[in-house]
Amino acid sequence: MFKKSFTSIATITATVLLFLCTSVKATTFTDNTIVDTNKKWMINFNKEIIFDDLSRKSINVIDSEGNLAPVVLKLGQNNKNIIVDAPIGGYKEGEMYKLIIDNKVHSKNNKHLKQTVTLKFSIKKPVISDKTDVTNKFSDVNFKNNIYDIIRKNSSKPILYSDIKDITSLDLNNENIKNLSGIEYFTSLTNLDCSNNQLTSLDLSKNTALISLVCNSNNLSNLNVSKNVVLTELMCNNNKLKILDISKNTKLDTLDCRKNNLSNLNISNNSSLCILFCDHNELENIDISKNSNLDIFDCDEAISKEYK
Repeated sequence: MFKKSFTSIATITATVLLFLCTSVKATTFTDNTIVDTNKKWMINFNKEIIFDDLSRKSINVIDSEGNLAPVVLKLGQNNKNIIVDAPIGGYKEGEMYKLIIDNKVHSKNNKHLKQTVTLKFSIKKPVISDKTDVTNKFSDVNFKNNIYDIIRKNSSKPILYSDIKDITSLDLNNENIKNLSGIEYFTSLTNLDCSNNQLTSLDLSKNTALISLVCNSNNLSNLNVSKNVVLTELMCNNNKLKILDISKNTKLDTLDCRKNNLSNLNISNNSSLCILFCDHNELENIDISKNSNLDIFDCDEAISKEYK
């Protein structure tokens, strides 16, 4: 079971009975624990385990979208426990996760866990007021400096939630920004241009008022816009996207996803789409039968021949 531990790392302990005999099953425990963003888990076993690639790959944390959280695993005392450290920067506030211990975790005599064990947990939602200091949420110095310029504050003073909550537009084009941590506090944001930076990830799940997103020319391999349901313009060309799901973006009228690595693009839910640029991808075909409003359609030559 999961119970409080009074060790120096202040974990909640997941005690899982393993490797005793064929009749032993993994302990069941209470789901939906609410924890801090920097939560550490300790998984205890009753036999020494082999901490090889197989065991390491068998312990994962996934978020509500099914994405792997970049947790760090460490072998604990006596080779009988594994510590699961939170991702760098912590878990996302308010997000739900699953800690999954797969049955491929094994002991020195190659005994395996009888069944997969799963624990659901969620991260505390912050209590925010106008006076909440969010300065340390901006981990990228260049992004933080831009915010200070926008709110016209000296960098020796804190960035308060009241300073940014009503900002509707951000132009961050070509500012040498590597991450946009802190963007979630711009809850009124409708227009964001963060093109020509060095972004490798972009979490806009809290920016639900977003209408226009321009994130061209970054290093994005993933872009989740499922929470941005009022989005009408998406410009994400010249990235490294392999998948782009716009099924929830039914108001989208302009999409530019050129120069990515897309092998599939489903626009059947995007009946409002008027402009589509999707050339220089790995697309072999695209179905536009549901897109009667499409006025401008630019794709690779091999595809365009089908529609001439």
